[in-house]
Amino acid sequence: MRTETRSDHALDPWVIDELIECYVSWREECHAVHQAYELWVDSTRALEWLTYARYVAALDREERAARAYADHIGRFDWISDDSAANSWIRSQSEDNQ
Repeated sequence: MRTETRSDHALDPWVIDELIECYVSWREECHAVHQAYELWVDSTRALEWLTYARYVAALDREERAARAYADHIGRFDWISDDSAANSWIRSQSEDNQ
């Protein structure tokens, strides 16, 4: 993974696409966690162990997706705290937790 550095040029479109893809993957995994949790709490006693295992697996996938997204965000450490892009990134992360 390469770190993006400050330059006078706009970011390559693939960098933004990759960041958005990581964000969407993370949000999809968050939704999967919610669904798995609902299945677990609504499950019968006989299926409780299976739905709990599914929930734990969903949590693991969400954690991996969150780390991948965080790693990509970390590539943009040159964005100043007061920049519009950084504000948007922070707001997306905070709104969806």
